[in-house]
Amino acid sequence: MPPFPRNIHIETSSRCNLKCCQCVRTHLNYESKNKDLPFELFKKVIDDLCTIDSEKFSILRLQGIGEPTLNHDLINMIHYANEKDIFENISFISNGCTVNSYYYKECFASGLDTLIVSIDSFNQEVLDAIRWGTDSDVLLRNISELTEDFADKISIATSVNKLNVRELGKLGELFVSLGINSWHLQPMIDWDFQIQGKGGKLSKKDFYLNSDELCLANAVLKKFGDTIELRPLSISSERCNLPFSWFNVNSMGYVMPCFCNSDHDIIHFGNIKDTHIFESWASKEFEKFRDDFDARQIDMCSLCPIDK
Repeated sequence: MPPFPRNIHIETSSRCNLKCCQCVRTHLNYESKNKDLPFELFKKVIDDLCTIDSEKFSILRLQGIGEPTLNHDLINMIHYANEKDIFENISFISNGCTVNSYYYKECFASGLDTLIVSIDSFNQEVLDAIRWGTDSDVLLRNISELTEDFADKISIATSVNKLNVRELGKLGELFVSLGINSWHLQPMIDWDFQIQGKGGKLSKKDFYLNSDELCLANAVLKKFGDTIELRPLSISSERCNLPFSWFNVNSMGYVMPCFCNSDHDIIHFGNIKDTHIFESWASKEFEKFRDDFDARQIDMCSLCPIDK
């Protein structure tokens, strides 16, 4: 059995105010969709983690396939986890337009270390195609107000496709002007869903980057390398390690093999309300899954574009 992971992923909410064209929850229905993790269940996860060992955990990520700020207990969750002093970094990913900037400032005051904001564009037409429901004005206002005091605590995540690849230069200039020093970019991953935005359907050839566009994007980004932490855009060729490196709990408390899938009807390793989290990690079922994963014998993983 591998050591218990140093990275913890808790899906605080699987609800969302957007319909992103390539998101699992946009296209699929499952029991844990549109659920908020109860505060008492969250506290049990944290309390269980406190009993595992004395070494601090690297990351507590309070987000799964959903918008965490929709959970009304999120700030209390951050405060509770921070008070335990067992995490080096507490973070979550947000679409940046569900709540106002004051809410995020309350999160920082409660112990949030890093806010990762998904920003693919500020062009409303592009947003209507890929992140349906985003208000570009609200998004820009929030990120502008937040960077006045917390630029060093904010990281931007951008999924790049044909619709926004030529906007990267302007985005980079804006982020530099706001004092942001962390920007992670990734080519939009093909989950084999129909690409459907507010403006209608898009074909894959009109959406996903080709090799020439990847080179173009990387060339544009080079000029920001001295002021923003960047990594070149690339299609990963590394083998997925999520079932070994992260411990994942979905919005109903089920232990999952990774954070790419919240549907416990497909597979899960018990519910944390019924057992200590280490017992789930050490269970025969999870051990067999990891062995089969190493042997490339998991059907659901063979279909995942992340697992190479």
